[in-house]
Amino acid sequence: MGRVPLLILVILLLLYGIGTVHRNSVWKDETTLWSDAVGKSPRSSRAYINLGTAYAKTGKNELAIKNFLLALRFANPETGGDLINIHYNLGTVYQQMGRFDMASREYRAVTRLRPSDFRPYYNLGVIYQQRAETEAAIKAYKEVLKRNPSDFRSYHNLGLIYQNMGDSNLAERAYKKALMLNPDYAKSRYNLAVAYETDGKLGLAREEYINTIKRYPDYLAAYYNLGYLYEKEGNLDMAIRVLSEAAKRNSGDNKLLTHIRSLEGRRNRE
Repeated sequence: MGRVPLLILVILLLLYGIGTVHRNSVWKDETTLWSDAVGKSPRSSRAYINLGTAYAKTGKNELAIKNFLLALRFANPETGGDLINIHYNLGTVYQQMGRFDMASREYRAVTRLRPSDFRPYYNLGVIYQQRAETEAAIKAYKEVLKRNPSDFRSYHNLGLIYQNMGDSNLAERAYKKALMLNPDYAKSRYNLAVAYETDGKLGLAREEYINTIKRYPDYLAAYYNLGYLYEKEGNLDMAIRVLSEAAKRNSGDNKLLTHIRSLEGRRNRE
């Protein structure tokens, strides 16, 4: 049986999302609320921001963009907070639509208006990472961490980048920092185990695969890799036990079932 790929890339593509500038009591339909506000105050930048946000929440991205651009048209240049929200929200919608060049332009506008804001740097890092622009992604995530040292997601994504570069040591350090900030983050724990295994640190890899399974009993990839690690070490009993647990959770994997039977045959012959 061909083993599953050792590294299952888990990129944190969740963005720091759109923020609403202003909220009153929640209506059943926010688009109705803010459409009414726009009708009453057709030059209100904030009304357009909130209407755009309401459309974005329901996936109506073109309408969201239209209203954010109207908000930009009527924004008071002296009201920096409004401009920041408009550019940031435009960037988020463009990014969700895959229009990365336009998203990057909007995020860079935010960095100029509010250099201390870490969110646009994180979202830029995700764009660069998706485009395999490694150095730019690393730089963006480091900018995040200068501004928000507790951002475990940036450490996790740095770990992925270093892992793909073949630098297990830097990857391990990044994942460890992510786990210091969020010990329950299974993706970092699993990828730390993968980095250890790649680096030949099999005991540490085994420990982290086990920890991943303990914290997240349905984390299937950890069962696979732990089982194959036991097989690599010649511990067929544990390999069969762990892979059988994987099979319970993924009963449709016929190749896995065949491999388990093969291991049982090897064990019986020994």
